[in-house]
This record gives sequence, structure tokens and C-alpha cells, in this order.
Amino acid sequence: MSKQIVKIILDGKSIGTKPLFENDSLTTIREKIQDKTKEYSDYIFIDKNGDNISKENEKDYNLQNICESKTIKIKSLETSNSGINVLLNDSKKFSINCSKSKYLNEVRGLINNNIQEDFLFLDQDGYTISKTDENDYTVEDILNNESIKIQANNSTTKKPSEEPKKVNDNNVNNKNLNKKEIDSSKLISIYLDGNNFAIKKLKLSDTLNIIRKNIGDKISESILFTLENGEKINILDESGLTLEDILIENKKINMISNKDSQIIKNTPLPNSKLIEQIGKLKIYKYPEVTLNDIEESTAISLLVVGQTGSGKTTLLNAFINALMNIQITDDFRYKIIIENFNHSQAFSMTNSVNIYNIKPHGNNPAIKIIDTPGFGDTRGIKQDKIIRDQIADMFKNKLKTINAICFVAQSSNARLTINQRYIFTSILDLFGKDVQENFVAMLTFCDGKEPQIVEALKEKDSIFDKIIPYIKGNWYYKFNNSAIYSDDIDDEFTQMFWKLGMKSFEGFISQLLKIPRKSLTQSKEVLRERQSIENSIKNLSDELQRGLTTMESIRQTLDAIQNSKLNVDASEGFEIKTKVTVWKSIPAPVGQYTTTCQNCNRTCHENCAYGPGESKSGCCAMDNNGYCHECPGRCHHTIHANLPILWRSYEETNTVTDKDLKARYYDNKSKLSKQTQYINGLKNDFDIITMNCLDTQERIKNSVDRLKQIALNSNSYESSEEYLDLLIESEKSEKKKGYIERIKGYEELKKQHKILREAYKNENSTTKSFEDFKKEFIAKEQNAKKDKNCCIF
Repeated sequence: MSKQIVKIILDGKSIGTKPLFENDSLTTIREKIQDKTKEYSDYIFIDKNGDNISKENEKDYNLQNICESKTIKIKSLETSNSGINVLLNDSKKFSINCSKSKYLNEVRGLINNNIQEDFLFLDQDGYTISKTDENDYTVEDILNNESIKIQANNSTTKKPSEEPKKVNDNNVNNKNLNKKEIDSSKLISIYLDGNNFAIKKLKLSDTLNIIRKNIGDKISESILFTLENGEKINILDESGLTLEDILIENKKINMISNKDSQIIKNTPLPNSKLIEQIGKLKIYKYPEVTLNDIEESTAISLLVVGQTGSGKTTLLNAFINALMNIQITDDFRYKIIIENFNHSQAFSMTNSVNIYNIKPHGNNPAIKIIDTPGFGDTRGIKQDKIIRDQIADMFKNKLKTINAICFVAQSSNARLTINQRYIFTSILDLFGKDVQENFVAMLTFCDGKEPQIVEALKEKDSIFDKIIPYIKGNWYYKFNNSAIYSDDIDDEFTQMFWKLGMKSFEGFISQLLKIPRKSLTQSKEVLRERQSIENSIKNLSDELQRGLTTMESIRQTLDAIQNSKLNVDASEGFEIKTKVTVWKSIPAPVGQYTTTCQNCNRTCHENCAYGPGESKSGCCAMDNNGYCHECPGRCHHTIHANLPILWRSYEETNTVTDKDLKARYYDNKSKLSKQTQYINGLKNDFDIITMNCLDTQERIKNSVDRLKQIALNSNSYESSEEYLDLLIESEKSEKKKGYIERIKGYEELKKQHKILREAYKNENSTTKSFEDFKKEFIAKEQNAKKDKNCCIF
């Protein structure tokens, strides 16, 4: 353990040096430097980011966390600064020690040590202070009776009890507004001539002339703001009025056009490409753009998932028009996804996971839309697994965090079919528990009525009902996108559906800005565990079959040895016919990556996401230390590669000779007879195969237990079995080419899912059959000693 001389800086002043070890905890350091600090008041340590470390957490930090350039920093705490109460939603929660001159952005770190939920500070009049303004306020600015108040960020801020402010021509130029009262920012809907024109994030203290500039060049100067009663505000008076003066229902403002004024129409973005024309409407492909580093770091990421045919593609195309503030009167529209109609509509329009970047527009930040292929098309479960692997690969290589998981479903489904329950389950299978509050249901093909699927999603067998209580704000939004590409803008239904869609997008965008960003680390672990379980179960099934074959071979060999008229100990020339397992390689499907052990000549993972040239350390066949838990040698990942072959086991008839047995099991130095050595050797082979199977099952059980802890949907196999039954019946009915082989595949999947379902219900169930084999083996061995005509079996 290395030791170094460290300089101690107290409130910016050097107070001496001290030799310290790298792994010294802050508690230990506090004891070691007490001779340097005894003349000063109490203090706290500062980490490398400049954040305070509370005394309660000092044991969790060491020198490496705070030492930079051989210097550690501490900050004094004045005795008069202690004991400031923190009130959450008017209830005292705890006290903190901090200076009254400390800025709120610094105090936030102290409070975060005590609570987990997001919050906002309240000023002395009860108004929330936006996070961006916390560096302008000190504790003293908001202190009330030695207390500071905070409010959960998901609750609506209420003004102090007072009458709404009224504005008239006599006082519009005599406003003297308190900065602290009105400094909070909020999303405001701007209506022009009765239509929703824009959504902007504005401060209550912004004057109307500032708001006009914020709106941009989309309006002429002859467009005027109005008061709540509809009275026009002269443009010359805008500098004396604030947003708060004209706010309607705390969420919107109105503007009105004079006779000679008109909206400056939207025009297509540079680099957008004209792709088609629908009547009078020109349709442009939204340009492919790259986000800069700042845009990437602040972008809102949306993962969009849904069933094939749910209207996902049209919804996303409508969404880009809402983000670009396209009006029904504009003569063009955007598409971000171009549909491919060259194949059956039973297939998903999207064949792979695609990420679409949207540049910041207006007050909206950059947005990343991650579009996924539809689950449940006619290509079946195999295609759904491919989609899941693609999403897992995206989590690994392209996406680290997520803001919202948009779950698209048709509104007209009054009850969920087996197919739909399976699809919903498959989607939830992708995620960890820590993102359950980030889901939003986007219901398509809606009319003015309550969507029927709302009640269906709330039913217990829908799976989705488990996460609804955790979703903050609206858990679903209604959409009807039939009007988005209609050029008949005078039609009553076109106008109605346009307004319905844009109003829903308005609410949806507003909620997006509030949803907390989440790491995908846990979801990546969930997907890896699922892949590992499925791969291990397949290999376990093969291992079981080979084990049974070996058991039969042992039985035949031992029976032949026991019943041979020859004296085995004296014989040198007998032969025994048995069934054995042999390994042969076959070509792998073109384009399919495998994880193949080049030492054991085994296929450890048939369909791996890691292709040629990539390290196999991330393959689901590898454990956390990089060793394979599937191949017989438990070899390191560096011994594995993507090869264009698959190793398969086959049963063959084999002739076992005394020479073979002697080479494998006989030791001339042993005091045991040759026959006994043969028997012991064969039994040992059986034990090795049995224990390998038990080891695989134990690993499956551990993965199942881990999924129970972290997966949003830990047990999805019952719905999968129902779905497989449905597919089998469909195949039997239609009898299309290759249906017999497909049915065999579905039956094999059912066996695997049954093993998993039992594993979830009873943690010991997966090893039960092998334990029975073991007991049976021992029992027959004991019986064999009593029966001279039978050795073991």
C-alpha cells in the first residue's frame, strides 16, 4: 500500500501536510490530521468534484476519492451554521449543517444524502426556484425560522393565497415585480387565433417583449398578445407586462392576428428530401443529422416498442411533425421513417433497430428516437428473439441511458388475446425494474371515446398493470394520425383528428421533459441473464440426452462384462456393441455468429451477437471472469471464436473392445481386479456427466434468482407456453411447407420453458430429475451386490 505526503487546504488556505495511505478512509484521515485542525472549528471534506461529503458518509470514502495533485480540501463549519431544518412538503424531515451564505446548488448535495426523490427549493413566499437558478440564491435568501423548505418535483406549485393580478392600461408601465417570486420556469402553450401554435419553456418573470423574441421569427409584429378577457395588448406596452400577467389557467397564453397580419409559414428544413406528394401536400424525408457533443449529452432518448400493425411507424412520422411545429395549414409534412410495402403487411415494416436523431427545435432539446421492429409478426418466436438480441446489442454499443420507453398499442382491443399477452410480456422482458416509471403507453387509432384497451391493460393478466402505479403523470396518451397526411384541411374530421393528435403530442412532449433519465445497466444485465438462461437450457437439454445415452452405454457395457462367459480378468479379446455419442460439425447458417470453443470443439452459443473480430468476453456463455460455463473444459473466452460451423452430437453404434477399456480404465499398479477397475471407471464417467448437468442447472437457478431481483418481468414463461400452443395449433391447421419441423421446434421450446417455469415456482425443481437418477444409480449398485446375475443395472 503506497504512502504519500498530502497538503491540507482549509477554506482555501494551506494548514500543513500529512503522510497518508491511499486506502485511508476519511474517518481515519480525520483522526490523523486532528493535530492540524485542532485550532479550527468543525469541518467537512470536499471531493474532487467540489461536492461536500457528509460526516455520516466519511467511512464510504478514502483518500483516492478526495486527493488531487497531492492535495485534499476541507471546509470549515461555523457553529452558528448548524441545525438548519429541512421541511419537505411542509413536514420536517431532518437537519443539515451548512453556512447561511452557501448557495442552493451546493446545499442540494447535502440534502441528496438524506432523500432519494427529486425536489425543488421554495423561496420565502412559497414559490419554487428552478434548478438553473439555484446558483443565484443562498440559504439566507430562503430561510424561514431557521428552516428551508423543499417540495417534491412531481407536485404542482401553488401560489400563496392572493387574488389574481389584474392588468389595465393605467398601470401596465408601473410594474415592480419581485424577482424571487416569479423566477420559476414552466412549459407554456402559446395559442394563436385559437390554435396551438407552440410550446415554450418560459419564466413567469419574462416580459412580453422577451417572450416575443423567444418565439422567434414565425410571427410578425402585428400579431398581438391578449389578456385573459381577450383584450389586445399594444406592442409598446409589452415591456411592462410579464408572462404572469396574461397567463390563462396557469398553462397557456393567447395571441391574436390583426387583419393585416399573418403567420410566416414553415418551410422545409435544409437537406430534407422531397419523396412524394399527396394531393396538395409535399412529403419530405426528415434529414439525417448528427448531434454534437452537447446535444448528445442533453438529448432525450425514446425507445419505441410495439406489436406489428400497432401503427408505430405512422405515430413516429406524426411525432416528427409535432416536434417541428407543423401546422395543418402548412403545405408540406415530414416523414422520418419510409415504409416498405414490398412485403406482406403481416411482417414488421422495420427490420432492425434504428436510431433517428432530431436536432433541438424551439425550446425542445435534441431527441433520439430508437425505433424497433414490431413483435409478433408471422415469422414467429424466432424473429422475436432476433429483435431482442438486436435491442441488447444496441444497449451494449449505442445507448447508455433512456428517458422514456414508449409502448405502442391499438386502442380498439377490448380484451387481450394470447398473442397480445405474449407480445406485451416479450416487451417488458427487455427491462430492469429501475425503469418501470419511464414507461408511457401510446394508444393509436383513437377517437374521442375512452380507448377500450385502457381497461385491458389494467387487467392483471396483461402484465402491463404491474408498472402503471409507478408511472408519474399520465400513463397513456391517445393518438389518431389519420389527418397528418390529409390535404383536405377544411374537412371537419381532418381538423378534429389533427387537434386530437397535436394536443396529445403537446402533453406527451411536456411529460418527456420531466421523466428522469435512467441508466440501462440493469436492463443490459436482464437481457444477458435471459440469453444465458436460454442458451444454458438448450445445452442442458443436449447434455441430458447425451447423459442418458452414456447411461445406456454404461448399462450395456457393464451388463456385457458381468454376463460374459469369459473371465474378464483373463480375457484379452472380447468386444461389446453399445450406443455412443459422437460430435460432428455442420455448416452454420450464413450470417449467423457462433461462439465456438476451439479447444473442446463445442458450440457454446449458436446465435451470438458478437461477430468476427469482436471479443467473446461479452457472450452470454461466459461468466463474469471470462470463462465459458458451457464447454467441457470451461475454457477462457480467448479460446473461443466465431466459426462458420456448428458442433452437433449424434448417436452411433460403437464396438468397445477390451483394449479400449484397458487403455481408459486399467492401472496395472492397482490391487483391484481388471473387472472392478472397468466398472469403477465407467461409473466415474457417469458421475462426471451427471455433475456437469447439475452444475448447469445450478447456474440456471442462480440466473433465475437474479432475474427475480432485477427484472421488470421475472416470470414470463406461462404466457410463452400459451403462445407456443397457439402456434402449434396454427401449424397443424395450415400445414404449410416445413410445418412438421417447426412444430418440433415449438415442442422443444415448450420443454425448455417448462423447466424455467418450474424453476421459478420451486428453486430445487430443476435438479430433481438428476437427483433421482443419482439415487437410482446408487440403489441399483447396492442391489447389484446382492444379485450375482446383475452388476448394476
